[in-house]
Amino acid sequence: MTTSADTAPLPHGAVNRRILLAARPRGLPTARDFRLDEAPVPQPRDGQVLLRTLYLSLDPYMRNLMDEGGTRYAPAVPLGAPMVGGAVSRVVASRHPGFPAGELVLGNAGWQGYALSDGGDLAQPSLALGGLGMPAFAACVGLLDIGQPKPGETVVVAAATGAFAAFRRDMGAWLAAGRVRLRKDRVEGLENAPATFIGLLEGRNFGKLVVRVAGE
Repeated sequence: MTTSADTAPLPHGAVNRRILLAARPRGLPTARDFRLDEAPVPQPRDGQVLLRTLYLSLDPYMRNLMDEGGTRYAPAVPLGAPMVGGAVSRVVASRHPGFPAGELVLGNAGWQGYALSDGGDLAQPSLALGGLGMPAFAACVGLLDIGQPKPGETVVVAAATGAFAAFRRDMGAWLAAGRVRLRKDRVEGLENAPATFIGLLEGRNFGKLVVRVAGE
């Protein structure tokens, strides 16, 4: 059964600007490992939505996905494909009954202006790109479910270069009491994502790093 599309206006002359993985880096990435590309805006099929990326999260784990082997929790980014990443997006065309056009969502749109989704990766946005979002959930699962520390053991944090560093027990209560303040670095423009990501890995940012891809 074919469903009619629920749509919101697209910008005049809209194209899908994407940051593609051009080469697999050795050590720290360089500008040559990325390529800015333009493609037609994709159209949703039945059960899909078209997302327009508003804010893109940049996180250190993305470096591991640039390697050919990827990681045990996520596959490698194929050469010539858009870099992966969590994003706050707006539904601009929908053929999915659960997500009307105009709705704000959190998903895995990646480093591109527009992306398709079947809805399986979408959720309501809140602080999801910050210190209380995906990286904090990953830190919690890694520590409590996988690490399972026991009394008398010592926990060593080997890497905390991204939003992991913002994760603490009872963070919500500390925030409510004003004892902790979240800091955020916001960069304008998808074209600046590669240089900003390289700077993240070199320690140039202070606070959670977000790229503003489009206006709301």
